[in-house]
Amino acid sequence: MSEVPKPIRQSKRAHVLAIIALILIATSGPAAVAGLITPMYGMLGYTLAALLLIIAFIIALRALLGNRKQNVLESTTTTWLVLIASIGIVMGMANQMRPSGPTAAIHDITTNVENPPKFVELVAVREAANAPNPAEYNYEESAELTLSAYPDLKPIIIEQAQPAVFAKALETAELMGWEVVAFDQAEGRIEAVAVTSFVGFRDDVVIRAISLGDGTVVDIRSKSRMGKGDMGANTKRIRAWRELLLAE
Repeated sequence: MSEVPKPIRQSKRAHVLAIIALILIATSGPAAVAGLITPMYGMLGYTLAALLLIIAFIIALRALLGNRKQNVLESTTTTWLVLIASIGIVMGMANQMRPSGPTAAIHDITTNVENPPKFVELVAVREAANAPNPAEYNYEESAELTLSAYPDLKPIIIEQAQPAVFAKALETAELMGWEVVAFDQAEGRIEAVAVTSFVGFRDDVVIRAISLGDGTVVDIRSKSRMGKGDMGANTKRIRAWRELLLAE
């Protein structure tokens, strides 16, 4: 029995690695979002998948070069597909993890650093989840960085009565897909949990809407449960919610 040529063996290895990587990509994120594994394990799955795709790319390239010299592969279509898919998927994953703009190494973002909204019901939820980041706002750690990195984040003043604004704020939180944990119209407080679509990180949000003369002043705060920085996720969330809130 003749030995299988090396380029063919390399091509098969590349295919196997690519398939394993695709399985990891297809399962890691959804499993983390569903709570079957922790977000850190979800990130580990994506990282391992990216590493496998890079290795598959290198092996597939060597197979193609070997085929060029030995002319032993009847078809290189699937090998080319492995090459192209490996590059595309790794670049796509990197782009999804890349911040959309300048970010600061903080994980607690608010529109009001002087008087940020406070978590009430979510304090116990964070403690039960063993969240490394405390629920309290650390002014010295977050305020200056927030003001310098995100100067557009300011209290939102709306020329409408508080009940109407509160109702719109609550509706907007639900439209964002957040899990509303508690709300109190008299206090003007809304608390919710936002789950990231990538690997299911759970961040906590608190909104405050209080009367200001004939209008209402609204503040929002979004805080990660873990991590020193958030790669701009909390700021992006606040801006998206604000835009939706102010939309006619």
